[in-house]
Amino acid sequence: MADGPLEHVLAAIRLKATGMATMPTGEHSVIYPAVDYKILGRRLKDNGALAKMVKCASKNNVSLIQIWQSAPEAIAVLQEMRKEATK
Repeated sequence: MADGPLEHVLAAIRLKATGMATMPTGEHSVIYPAVDYKILGRRLKDNGALAKMVKCASKNNVSLIQIWQSAPEAIAVLQEMRKEATK
């Protein structure tokens, strides 16, 4: 399996879609509602955030957090989907 920028971004999307916190904060860790990663990915593609994330991931030594931070609209979509999942 290739390990290029797109694969790195897809891994970041899948991880966030699971609802697990990327950096547990101890016994008070926050667990977010899971969302469908395919729908999340499609929404990110539709609003242009996916392209920004892939561009960021094409640089050397970027973290998953940096990939998400490269597209603030991606974070907004994820937050919106999490709210939808709790309704």
